[in-house]
Amino acid sequence: MPEPGANKSLGRRIIATLGFGYLVNSAQELSISLNFPAIRQLATPALPLSALAMIDGVRIIIQTFLTPFWGMAADRFSRKKVLVAGVGLWGALTVLCGFANSYQQLFLFWVICCLGLGALVPAGFSMLADVYGPQERGRAIGILNAIGMLGIFGVALGSGALIQASPTGGWRVVFFAIGGLSILSGLIMAVFIKEPARGSAEPELESVDRSGGCEVPIRNGGHQEGLEKRLRLGSFPAGVFRACRALPPDEVFHKLAHRTCQTAAVNRR
Repeated sequence: MPEPGANKSLGRRIIATLGFGYLVNSAQELSISLNFPAIRQLATPALPLSALAMIDGVRIIIQTFLTPFWGMAADRFSRKKVLVAGVGLWGALTVLCGFANSYQQLFLFWVICCLGLGALVPAGFSMLADVYGPQERGRAIGILNAIGMLGIFGVALGSGALIQASPTGGWRVVFFAIGGLSILSGLIMAVFIKEPARGSAEPELESVDRSGGCEVPIRNGGHQEGLEKRLRLGSFPAGVFRACRALPPDEVFHKLAHRTCQTAAVNRR
């Protein structure tokens, strides 16, 4: 029996679309390290291994500090637009790396294209939480990650073949390909993803009126006024229910609705 609020067709489409974006992201993340044996020939003498540590380390630092900001953007704005911007537009800038003629240029272009790497996980996982209920989310996220890991195999096999065919220029083709696939991924997300209502897969929110009214029916018959038609909750419901597990269901629901009304009022200012 499907869980309340779960939309199987939408869920499969979102997993497939996000999975392709995750695959491209994974390929981009490892593109420098897997191609470094050829990239190091940019300089004479060849670049030391410390140059790889520096350029790959900056990616990790950028992702670490910018992912929370992408997450806040996903909570505040359309998650679909965040994905198209972060995965599609920013990912397309990977093409710049293929034009680098020095380590300094490559480093600069790499920093620019890495700015969008943190967009997919918070926006994508938030979407999955709104189409799959609590008993199915782990499997959905596992499938998404498995698809993403295929990008590592793809860039490893592709890089090896291209570098073998063209030892001096094959690595550039890898960046051109990743940039092109990023553009394709962004277009697919823009066309095929339909953003679900926030909180729509939470069993505790089944009684929310999303038909356009501004009142929330609570199981004991009361009402909480001022709730927006589309709940801008992000990952908030799960945290509330975990924190308030000891409270009666109606009280938990009332607290959630009240907090949502406050958030909506702030967003309208």
